[in-house]
Amino acid sequence: MQSEKTDGKAVVNCLYINDKPAFKYRGLMLDECRHFFGAETVKKLLQNMALLKLNKFHWHLSDDQGFRIESKLFPKLNEISSKREYAGLEGLGLKHRGGEYFHYYKQEEIKDIVSYAAKLNIEVIPEIDLPGHTSAILAAYPEFACKPREFKPTCENGIFDAAICPGNEDAYDFIDKLFS
Repeated sequence: MQSEKTDGKAVVNCLYINDKPAFKYRGLMLDECRHFFGAETVKKLLQNMALLKLNKFHWHLSDDQGFRIESKLFPKLNEISSKREYAGLEGLGLKHRGGEYFHYYKQEEIKDIVSYAAKLNIEVIPEIDLPGHTSAILAAYPEFACKPREFKPTCENGIFDAAICPGNEDAYDFIDKLFS
């Protein structure tokens, strides 16, 4: 009935509705590392998820292609890790057209989106890839790599050797502070 257009009046005969989801986890994943959509679009997506009774929003916010979360402790994640060259995806209906690609969510925007999702009974599950898939993070902090060298957020898809080194004690301190 929620999708039926009416004049504001409806008559429903006596009936029984058995509307129970088959699965507890009904989710959707949005990859904003490769393409940033912004808070307004994410909220529209959450509204549509609620209409479809989806209850888990897997939000992919870090990968080789970008780091999309404001960090006040590690500002180079915003200055360096959230920037990359344009991927050249003309014809896909994407808003960005050429030049440098530079986007991340401010902490307040993330809090607002998480709060909005909760009102829709949707749990937000943020994903921050570690220790692999970290070209973007290591572009800002290469000293945490297994093989320190120059890294950059990539606009390519594939498998890369960028990994935060599990043998580097300073890397654990960095990760602890990043998640605090």
